[in-house]
Amino acid sequence: MDRVRIVFEFPDRASARAWLFRLRELGLESPKAIVDDEQPLNVKRNGPKLARWLLTHEGWHPVADAANRSAARKAAYKINTGVRRGFETGAFEARARLDESGSWIVEARVRPSRVESPDTAADMDPLF
Repeated sequence: MDRVRIVFEFPDRASARAWLFRLRELGLESPKAIVDDEQPLNVKRNGPKLARWLLTHEGWHPVADAANRSAARKAAYKINTGVRRGFETGAFEARARLDESGSWIVEARVRPSRVESPDTAADMDPLF
């Protein structure tokens, strides 16, 4: 019997899990279903390239794996303060988070802009 391999790509883990859950409900689960969410080996983003990539992709994205909580918090602090190379502009924010697998990761995103709407600025009364 010939084997056929079909590869599906999902935008996030939640979509992949929902698809696998639906397969299980229908009784169609493959015994060798593999969920692989790793990036291809030839893609490497670090420093300025990572900062440019984050500017084009909105939302939180994992940017580093850490050995423990302390290392994850230090890496997030470096991004938040602009110490890490490529993040000197201060346009980014980061957080340390415990992953589902029990490992610490650092997630980063472009800091949301705090632009004041024009109608709230016009409604302000002078103090004196």
